Amino acid sequence: MTKLIKYEFQKQMFSKIVIMVALAVLIVLFTYAIIRDDEQMAIGIVAITSAFMVLAIAYVGIEGAVVYSRDLKTKQSYMLFMVPQSSWSILGAKIIASVLQILFTMFIFVVTLVANVTIFLMKNADMEELIKALKQIVEAFFHIRIDVKFFAEGLMATIILWIFLFMLAVFVETLLYTVFNQGKLISVLAVVAYFLVFWVVVQLENGCSELLLRANFSRIVTSGISYVYYLAFDLIFFFVSAWLIEKKLSV
Repeated sequence: MTKLIKYEFQKQMFSKIVIMVALAVLIVLFTYAIIRDDEQMAIGIVAITSAFMVLAIAYVGIEGAVVYSRDLKTKQSYMLFMVPQSSWSILGAKIIASVLQILFTMFIFVVTLVANVTIFLMKNADMEELIKALKQIVEAFFHIRIDVKFFAEGLMATIILWIFLFMLAVFVETLLYTVFNQGKLISVLAVVAYFLVFWVVVQLENGCSELLLRANFSRIVTSGISYVYYLAFDLIFFFVSAWLIEKKLSV
């Protein structure tokens, strides 16, 4: 299974190389701003890096679903499904590789942030003013308060939501290719079905959350139950998709 994960990871490595090159350019620009004592430019580069991080993580998530769909549509996965591995292992490897890729993307952004902080500290003894300015910009733009708890909750919610979105895409694509095989409208149907199932699942979760809050459950407990709710759907999507691949899908 390790080889399968490595294969899936390498198959989508080009986008990670592009992201790393772009981040290297941003680090060079940030260094130039610090050397020139251009605080506005430095803050602007950090803001661009943050926005780029959101877009890159979103792209990596979408890329995994697109590659899976292309594998099914063009039969590129045919030889992969012929290896002496069960469909459960193959699909599991795809999911693990996708999770590792989004974590890897987050990691290279953390490395970029550490590099920027190190460069700043080499030029300035105190970074309190820069941090304060960055917090004011982010809080004013997104209307949120930044603290350690906020980042921890945001990271957890991002990972859980991303896994759910990916698993939903895998489930919808596998189901449609099982039913329609190579139908001409399968791409359109996949998009419609994806958003329909997503809407239903989210509406059910919102309804459950409202009931819990009315029953005086705390926000932390409600959030925890919501995470379990989405993870439960992840398992359902995984087992149904793997079963369809094993029994029904002609790859």
